[in-house]
Order: sequence, then C-alpha cells, then structure tokens
Amino acid sequence: MVHDRFPPASRVVRVLALVALGVLACGVAVLVDRRWSAPIESPRVRAVDFDVVVVDSSTGLAVAGAEVGFDQESGDFDDPGPSWAGATDSGGQLRVVGYFAAVAVPDGRGGFRGTVVFHDGVPPSSVPDLLVVRAPGYRGATIDLDARFPRGIAFEDRSARTIRVPLAPGFPR
Repeated sequence: MVHDRFPPASRVVRVLALVALGVLACGVAVLVDRRWSAPIESPRVRAVDFDVVVVDSSTGLAVAGAEVGFDQESGDFDDPGPSWAGATDSGGQLRVVGYFAAVAVPDGRGGFRGTVVFHDGVPPSSVPDLLVVRAPGYRGATIDLDARFPRGIAFEDRSARTIRVPLAPGFPR
C-alpha cells in the first residue's frame, strides 16, 4: 500500500487552487490580447481657438460689445439659432473656442494626425459651421467657416486662427 503525504482533502484544495490560478492566467492573457489588438479610438471632436477682431467696415475702428457665436446652417424653419460665446472687449477682440468634427488617425507616437473640418455630413448635403457676429447699430455678419478654411485645419495644429470681421453700419437685417 502506497502511503500519501497529504490527506485527500488537502489534495482537492491543491487541485482547486491550481485550476483557479490557471483560469486567472487565461483571463489576464485575454485582457492583454484585447488591449493590444483593439483599434485605437479616433477623436471625433477637437477644440479650435479663434481670435475674432470686429471692426467698423467704413472707419476700420474696433467695435466693442459685439456678440460672437457659432451656428450651423441647418435650413430648418424653427432653427434654434446661434450659441453665443461672448462679447468683444474695447479693442473689438474676443477669443472664442469652438468644437468641431475631426477626421483623425493614430500617428504611431501616441497622438493623432488628420484634419478638423467645418461642416457636418458629406457634400453636397453637408451643413457648414458658421461664425456669427452681431452688434447694436450694425448689420450682422456670418462667416462660413467651411468656405474660409476649405481644406480644414491640421489636427495637430493648436494655434489660434484670427478672423477679422468688418461690420457695416446700419440696422440689423
């Protein structure tokens, strides 16, 4: 008769511990494989800074207190209108931040490269993003950002874009 060093109960515990350790190792291997083989999620939106300078079109002087905002040319009958970002200072300037669609791919160094676009959808049915400016005593102005930046802006380029907006004196439309 062969004499075992371990009683039968402890042998069962050892086998269960080895099985649990194997299941844990397989679970870790699956998680690591998923992490390494999963596609990197591309950012869909990026903030773009604009330095807006509003001037009187006839005198060239700064227009203080002009409201600046973003809108989309939706064509809806009951359009919600622009979302106002702020008003210009005494020098007619305001830095606004807009969030726009981005088409980007991983660059291999942990970042992304691509283009920030100023429209929603695919041409010809795309909806352009607009920069809207209004001030008391002036006609409002609308800047089509897609027309102003037809090639978009490089995703990696974080510099602010300056947009000069001349407002014509007169009553708002």
